[in-house]
Amino acid sequence: MSHQIMKYCLICSVIYFFSLHCYGQNRRADELIAQIINSPRDAARVELLLEISDALVYDYPKDAMIYAREAFKLSQELKDDSLLPMLTIELGELIGHKVT
Repeated sequence: MSHQIMKYCLICSVIYFFSLHCYGQNRRADELIAQIINSPRDAARVELLLEISDALVYDYPKDAMIYAREAFKLSQELKDDSLLPMLTIELGELIGHKVT
């Protein structure tokens, strides 16, 4: 198996696991998680990850941090600096909740 395929499978597995873990936590987050499973790895996916993080930040801040970190990693892979303001805001909000 190529490195790229293995990486994609790992990311899909992680997202699937967290979608099961987060199921029922928050209707908005549930709807966004359903969208992200089949979304392409692009800037729109980063935005979806951040929306999920934002939906979870108050009730499930640790889960929110996982999604925000995934968004940050994907934005680095995409080399898309236009996403940095949204990432900075979301990560700052999570740090404000003292989530590490």
